[in-house]
Amino acid sequence: MIGPSSRFLRWALRRPRPEISITQGTTKYLQTTLKPGKYESAILEIFNENYREGLDRLDVPMDVFREVCQRHGIANHPDLYYYYAKGRGQLPEEIRGKGFLSLGIIEGGYCFSKESQFVTLPDVRFEERRVELPEPVFRFLRDDEQSHISLIGYAGIMTEFLGKPAFRVQSHAKSGETEIDDIYATMEEEIVAIEVVGVVEQVNRDQIRRQAETARRIFNAKVISLAVKFIDDSKCIVMMFDSALNVVKSQGYTLTKVPKGQTSISHF
Repeated sequence: MIGPSSRFLRWALRRPRPEISITQGTTKYLQTTLKPGKYESAILEIFNENYREGLDRLDVPMDVFREVCQRHGIANHPDLYYYYAKGRGQLPEEIRGKGFLSLGIIEGGYCFSKESQFVTLPDVRFEERRVELPEPVFRFLRDDEQSHISLIGYAGIMTEFLGKPAFRVQSHAKSGETEIDDIYATMEEEIVAIEVVGVVEQVNRDQIRRQAETARRIFNAKVISLAVKFIDDSKCIVMMFDSALNVVKSQGYTLTKVPKGQTSISHF
């Protein structure tokens, strides 16, 4: 008798691949949805309406961000912040020319800062790690944050990198304006807060700091801060940060996808 799991796998294996690839989800989303021109005109308006000569940091209330975004057709104002904070786009030259290099979050709003928050990627050697899954599962894994989180878990990267057992607790824990991409726990009652950084994004120290603060507040535990930066859909660099937000440990991994054919889902 064929069980539900076997029927699903046979259906998935027979199912034709879509004509339009979904493996470039992140890149396609950025190209077709974010509309950089709209974001640039909005951030320039916010900056120019609030900038005063001699400022080292420009604080802007959240209401101002929200109102300007609405005028420019940006329905969700945090999207504008994340576009620049995650390095998907560079602040306009007019803003950088006045010495402002990054965009951060403050209580009740956002701030332009003259200190760059982006982390220079360390030089690492990439070690291969096999990710063995039924072939249909690989078809449905996309090149986006959620699928990257899944691959990291299947490969056992966290336990290996930390040198001790690590167990996934949850993903996308949100508090206020801060969202932690993935969370693990260790047997020593430590919380591992992970920032997952896509191919077209950059590692941002301010994001790491806020995630650590949020994790401590939510779980009341010691926090280990990590970032996983994907170089492409199979290569990533894992970085550990100390309390001063310096990279103290790093390792590169090449995730080799190994289809397991008709393997029963019960094995997982």
